[in-house]
Amino acid sequence: MLVLAAAIGGVVVFTGDDDPVAARPAVTTVPREEPTGRPRATEEPEPDPKPTSEPESSSDGGQQAENEEIFLTTVRQRPALKQTDSATLLRLGRSMCKALDDGRSLTDVATGNSDRYGLETSAFVTGAAIVALCPRHRNLVPG
Repeated sequence: MLVLAAAIGGVVVFTGDDDPVAARPAVTTVPREEPTGRPRATEEPEPDPKPTSEPESSSDGGQQAENEEIFLTTVRQRPALKQTDSATLLRLGRSMCKALDDGRSLTDVATGNSDRYGLETSAFVTGAAIVALCPRHRNLVPG
């Protein structure tokens, strides 16, 4: 359990945020003309402080892509996973989230891949998955 707590703590520190799914500033649109037909002053939305590499199709899709990138960057810190392709790593993280969704215990999920990756790496990936891919399970992580 200490390994799991340390791994999850490291992931939170790495992301630099207590909540990786932080809300972006809302943008309010204002009509350009008043009912009288005269031009009206408009407010320009504030630019997003984080540049994105590709346009977002929707706010949820963009946030999901950002969370997936956080997950991939985090788990690739482990030597055993540095060369693993993104699709495989995302499948692994999502399968951990699904197992938690299905009611499996955090301990079972964290140790479930220990034969393949080792206990510490398996627990680390579980922590990264919870933080980035399924934060709805953060309540399972000890203090």
